[in-house]
Amino acid sequence: MMMDRGRFNRRLGWTVCGFGAVLILALAAHARLAGPERERTLADAGFAWTTGLFYPDRACILDSSGRKLAWSERHFDLIWRGRTPVPPGLLAAVEAVAGCQLSSGRVLYRDVPVETIMRLEPLVTRHSNLAIVSRPVRLTAGPPELRQIIGQVEVQNGVQRGMSGLEATLDRDLAGRPGQYRVMRDGHGKWIAGTWQMLTDPVPATDIRTALVLPEEQP
Repeated sequence: MMMDRGRFNRRLGWTVCGFGAVLILALAAHARLAGPERERTLADAGFAWTTGLFYPDRACILDSSGRKLAWSERHFDLIWRGRTPVPPGLLAAVEAVAGCQLSSGRVLYRDVPVETIMRLEPLVTRHSNLAIVSRPVRLTAGPPELRQIIGQVEVQNGVQRGMSGLEATLDRDLAGRPGQYRVMRDGHGKWIAGTWQMLTDPVPATDIRTALVLPEEQP
């Protein structure tokens, strides 16, 4: 069975930050280690465990027929975390792999396609200041007057929160419950490959059907 693109993007969002994990050469001799022994080795190398919350994607608002009025998608950006501009040689290498000209500043490439993320993985892994980050995007359907009833969301600490309309009224019901994870980070704050662990699973909310009617598109 093929996985639908939405589920694939959500799963990719859970693991995409791991692309940037870098193992120091001193650990090469311990590559065969696993479990507690590997954890002690990483801790001795100066890496540390951190915990965090992982929020499920916001549920959909549906019309009376079950058609989507508001829904969330996960987009991915390539960012530069260095204090100085991207070195010209590295910038050229990234542009060659991405197949496009990059922007200057912190966000080098907005809305990176999934297939491009896969090609960028080796570069992101080798350079600690390059990172792929995900962000939720809320989309709505219908004419302006219907969208005003649906309302708007605002991203706060990476989580979509309802600020007006039904998005605000139904915020708690649409948000679901976060899960908790832990991961080991290196001195640059990047995740160490193979250490990400889900401690408690997030609980997605159920899509909410309303009495609103999405007008048929005119031919």
